Amino acid sequence: MSKPSEEGDRRSVQAGSDRRSPHTSIAPDGTLIFGDRHGRNWQVYDRRSGERRGSRLLGQASGFDRVFVNDAGEEWWYELRAEELIDETAFALERQLAHAVRRT
Repeated sequence: MSKPSEEGDRRSVQAGSDRRSPHTSIAPDGTLIFGDRHGRNWQVYDRRSGERRGSRLLGQASGFDRVFVNDAGEEWWYELRAEELIDETAFALERQLAHAVRRT
């Protein structure tokens, strides 16, 4: 049995969190939309990077960047690996956004 103080700590974390489930949707124009845990929506685009050819080997650069754009117009860029090109699940997008780099 846990101590009352531990139970209180756990409840306060749950009660104080305003987390949502990450999700994806498609905008009317066909743009992929990613909704994060904090309620923010991101437009998601795949762009060819500066390299002319990417690799199709697992773990190597694909030659594409995934760009996340928020409602304020901020851009966050993530270099896709070959095996990530087709993965547009909320789980994958959440991980990619967490590792993306902001560009101005």
